[in-house]
Amino acid sequence: MENLINYDFIKNYIEDLTPETDDFMKSLEIFAYYNHVPIITKDTRRFLEIFLKILKPKKILEIFVGIFC
Repeated sequence: MENLINYDFIKNYIEDLTPETDDFMKSLEIFAYYNHVPIITKDTRRFLEIFLKILKPKKILEIFVGIFC
């Protein structure tokens, strides 16, 4: 389903470039889905990983955490 920001083919391309999710993250995604808990998407998660590797911040403030590990 296309959204108002991006086309499906672009989203699919980005997802194809994104490494597979590990078993722990997959279990969190399944839990979130069945319990109606918002969870970050795979492409957004990958963007943040790269962004944080580049910036190397000393502190990060997490707000509105849906699932605690």
